[in-house]
Amino acid sequence: MSAGTSGIHHVTAISGGPQRNVDFYAGVLGTRLVKKTVNFDDPGTYHLYYGDGDAAPGTIMTFFPWEGASKGRIGSGQVITTAYSIPATSLGYWTERLVENGVRFEKPRDRFGETVLAFEDPDGLRLEIVAAEDTREGYDGPTPAEHSIRGFHHAALAARNAERTINLMKEHLGFRQFDEAENRTRLAAGDGGPGNVVDVMDATGFPRGNTGVGTVHHIAFRVPGKEDA
Repeated sequence: MSAGTSGIHHVTAISGGPQRNVDFYAGVLGTRLVKKTVNFDDPGTYHLYYGDGDAAPGTIMTFFPWEGASKGRIGSGQVITTAYSIPATSLGYWTERLVENGVRFEKPRDRFGETVLAFEDPDGLRLEIVAAEDTREGYDGPTPAEHSIRGFHHAALAARNAERTINLMKEHLGFRQFDEAENRTRLAAGDGGPGNVVDVMDATGFPRGNTGVGTVHHIAFRVPGKEDA
């Protein structure tokens, strides 16, 4: 049975101290802190939500900030990169903004015809900014609306058996394959485009990741309506 997913709903990760997390995601990246609640499985811990101006699905990055928790290890069986989308004309702005805020990033590279900036947040969580043709509206905040992050571009999954993961996503989650490069297979759901894309990377022989600070806890996908959930 296919659930007919239409893209990424949210990504939840584990961070260290909450204030440093807010300073980076609401300050440096300019995503909005749209909700602060508690982790219902651990009420002594915050649950922080960041997104666009409307808190729309496909823009929401959430965190469990466990100050003093052990560092995680990124590896197979995890979402190893969460990528944000910016307008294709805003790459220069974001390059300067990261430099001004002391965020080290890798040399810009081309992937699937789009330019990618790769970096890490203060806890070592791997992030990317992708300059894309993204029709979602911008919003004012620490960054001007014309340059603001629009939401997710894609998430990259590392799988020891990439073929099985790809088949599961195609046969049961409604994704379709449309490109391959750099040891990764790009899949799209719904209408495709930023926010509806997942890359599956072949992690054969890589050690399994360990959950902890600086790793993704889970990814959730959207469905068209309640009857499809």
